[in-house]
Amino acid sequence: MLTMQRALGTMAAAVVASGFAVTVVAAPAQAMTYGTVFADTWAYTDAALPAESFVGAEVNLPLGAARDTAGVDHVSRVYYSFDLAKAKGKVVHRAGFFTRDRSAADCAAAPVVEVRRVAAITARTSWRRPPAVLERLGTADTGGDCPAGHHAFDLRTVVQAAVDRGDSRLTLELRLQRGQERDARFGRTVAYRPSIDLWVNAAPRVESIALAWEQTCGTASKPDPVHGGRPMAVAAHVIDPDDQGGVRADFAAWPVGDPAARVERTSSAAATRPWLDWDISGYPHGTVVAWAARGRDADGDVSAWTEPCHVVIDREPPAKAPVVTSEDYPNDGGQHGGSGIEGTFRLDAQGDADVVRYRWSEPHGGTRYVDAPAPGAAATIRFLPRALWGNVLTVQSVDAAGNVGPATTYEFHVRYTEPDVELTVAGVGLPSPLRVRPGRVPDATSVGYRVGDAPEVRLPVVDGVAAGDIVFAERGRTTVSIRVYAGDRLAGVLDKDVEVDDRPGVTSEDFGLSTEGQVGRPGTFRFTPRAQRVSAYEWRVDDTGEWTRLDAGPDGSAELRWTPTRGGYETLHVRSVDAAGDRSDAAEYSFMVTDPRPRVSARELDWWPRRDGPGLPLTLTFETSVDDVAGFVYSFDGGPEQFVDVNAGGYGVEVVPAHAGPNTVVVRNRYTDGTLGPEGTTTVDVFNGPIVSSAQYPNGTGGESGDPAVFTFAPALPDVVDYRYEFDGEEETVAAGPDGRATVTLTPAHPGYRTLAVTSRSADGTESETRRYEFSVLDNKVAVSSDYDDHTPRGGAGIAARFGLSVEVGVTEYRYRLGDGPVQSAKPSGSVVTTVTVVPERAGRTVLTVWAVRPDGTETPRVEYPFLVGTEPVVSSAEYPSSTWSGGVGVPGTFRFSGGAPDVAAFEYRVEDAAPVVVPAGADGSATVTWTPTQNFGHTMLVRGRLADGTWTDTARYYILVN
Repeated sequence: MLTMQRALGTMAAAVVASGFAVTVVAAPAQAMTYGTVFADTWAYTDAALPAESFVGAEVNLPLGAARDTAGVDHVSRVYYSFDLAKAKGKVVHRAGFFTRDRSAADCAAAPVVEVRRVAAITARTSWRRPPAVLERLGTADTGGDCPAGHHAFDLRTVVQAAVDRGDSRLTLELRLQRGQERDARFGRTVAYRPSIDLWVNAAPRVESIALAWEQTCGTASKPDPVHGGRPMAVAAHVIDPDDQGGVRADFAAWPVGDPAARVERTSSAAATRPWLDWDISGYPHGTVVAWAARGRDADGDVSAWTEPCHVVIDREPPAKAPVVTSEDYPNDGGQHGGSGIEGTFRLDAQGDADVVRYRWSEPHGGTRYVDAPAPGAAATIRFLPRALWGNVLTVQSVDAAGNVGPATTYEFHVRYTEPDVELTVAGVGLPSPLRVRPGRVPDATSVGYRVGDAPEVRLPVVDGVAAGDIVFAERGRTTVSIRVYAGDRLAGVLDKDVEVDDRPGVTSEDFGLSTEGQVGRPGTFRFTPRAQRVSAYEWRVDDTGEWTRLDAGPDGSAELRWTPTRGGYETLHVRSVDAAGDRSDAAEYSFMVTDPRPRVSARELDWWPRRDGPGLPLTLTFETSVDDVAGFVYSFDGGPEQFVDVNAGGYGVEVVPAHAGPNTVVVRNRYTDGTLGPEGTTTVDVFNGPIVSSAQYPNGTGGESGDPAVFTFAPALPDVVDYRYEFDGEEETVAAGPDGRATVTLTPAHPGYRTLAVTSRSADGTESETRRYEFSVLDNKVAVSSDYDDHTPRGGAGIAARFGLSVEVGVTEYRYRLGDGPVQSAKPSGSVVTTVTVVPERAGRTVLTVWAVRPDGTETPRVEYPFLVGTEPVVSSAEYPSSTWSGGVGVPGTFRFSGGAPDVAAFEYRVEDAAPVVVPAGADGSATVTWTPTQNFGHTMLVRGRLADGTWTDTARYYILVN
């Protein structure tokens, strides 16, 4: 029996603090707020104690009937109250009530728990004064394992309704249904603090709507004109309080007076201003269309629809082309104005009040617009012609909807008055000479120049030339505008882009791209200032070295005497320093330096793996950068001098090093006059790995697999006592003989590219570098290739089969045998693969055995090649041999079918997509048909045999080429 003793125990305060556990999932697609709201006020009532209040007791709450230890019967109902602050102003996506049983009187009795919305819990809540029932909600879903079952109820619509009413709290009553409430078998206790699993989202709101580009919202009395021939771009400013980073807008449009024609569309996602192009091509001219929008967030919640904006469909462009005039550049066929001089042009809509702007363009620029001062009024533009002849302005009138009227083409010509300008930029703060010849303006009286935005300076024209100096105040790119005047009339303009820098001038008669310097021969560079008050220069010959200071003379110039120590392409960097210590930008002066000493290289030193060593030939190559060389005088590793003549191909010589390690090469040029150049010394480092040799497997070439071979190791270092070698993953050591040499016998078992790695060890423990001796092991088994294999049957009995034979070793003859048949032979064809043909006598599995004969008469191992022979019939024709151009249109051909299988009763054949024809086989199992081509191209005849049991052979393809 359920006891009430604990339930009637401790009382607590009427209200406890609320609890709300919140998780905000910040994903690109949604920003729903997930959380759990716990009951912050709870109570139960007891029919046995009708006047008593049980509010806020932190005990398991009784629900239904129970008898206490004193034999008193109790009937209880439970009340929970929840704070809805977290859902205020939100859209409720989920509100799931959940509570658990703490005990149950009888697990076999399944309770039905009714849920009701009631008025607030008070301190006087009791059986006699329960909260008023406001709404019957239904029965809870009950489940789980007794006695720890649970009760759940979907409150989404209930909570949403409460939020919409402005309720700050929700209070629920739980009671057992009539018939169970007073039956002690159904009595139980439940948790005193249940929860509501709450998912809420703030709906978006629309701040404003407007046409996307015009940013206007027309009214019903004054709708915005829109172009009827292109989509209308509509936009909405949507705010998502959850800041999800992506909103959409639903747009609706309908003709005014016909709301039934309303159409809705949804935009793509955007940050805050979604928009879309609305197709208005279906509305007639003059239709007034209303449109509105609402916001939609990533969770699918929407705002209210906005008040509508209005547009009117305009499909009629201005009727007249505008009139274009210009006093500066009349279109009378003559030349006017001057080079670089802007002109004013007047655009007139001829009084058309629909015109609100003008569109104009010219061949060298894009399309531009200018607004009319008032509807239908003329506008002016300023335009700088780009060409002398054939300047064309194209002008059109545009109405408020963007309709464009007919075009006016205005053509005019420009007088060529551009002056000839010579400007030598001397640097920063120094006079830069300017000479201007305005010869194309015969009556020119002066020339003005302006640097950037500085005031214009006038120079008089004397004897056809205006001359003066420009002093540039700072470095950088600027524009010098040259303007020619005839009196006060501007006659010609030239804008000249100028790069001003203070890099010093660098010249040299000894070093240049055409005058090469030479290692060891001094030369001179001259530095000149391109800035004021230069007191010194700093220079270096590479990008990373230290700067070296060189004082300047009284005129700011300086000379550098320098001797190259290396050959090649060099760059001298120079910057000037003024009295205040400020440095200019660095000038770069590039030049070539030749080195008269020959360069030495040895190609074997660059090979990998290394093949050089003591006693092995080494090829030295000499190169020189100077002319008139007759040859080279050289000595190798202290030996006598020798001469090699370049005219006899003497740029390379072969030497044999006597020892490993550094070997010195001393070489110099001998010129055609017999004199000798300076010596150049080069050290070549000879590899100290052991010298490996084998007669059977020479280095870099190969022998046959399975042949035992002797490999000899010779020392490259003194006092070698043993060798460690590795082959096929196995490492071994062999002792050296008194002469430091050793031999091993190896038998390469598998063909392929092989490596023998050998390292020597001297008596003092010194190990040499590892010599990698590489050689090829040749496969002495004949390789067979063919379309025939042992997986898929091909061909048929009596049909020739082709096989390709190849082998890596040298042979004089191939021999082969089909099954148990006779041995046949073929000479190698001279190419990699030799082709042989055999004719199988039966279908099914067949074996071709092949081998080859070496020049000494020995034979290679025999190889068996199994393959499957199919059941294709044999097709032949004297008039139309297979795959051979022959016969002709109208020339009949006789075709014989045979083979395929022993008991063929008939043959079926067809050519291309023609209907198949069946012909019986004769006593010899063959059949003959006649076919006459009607077209001269390639045809395919398909033939198969039908056996006595009704099955078919494989299909043969016979290619007929008709002349």
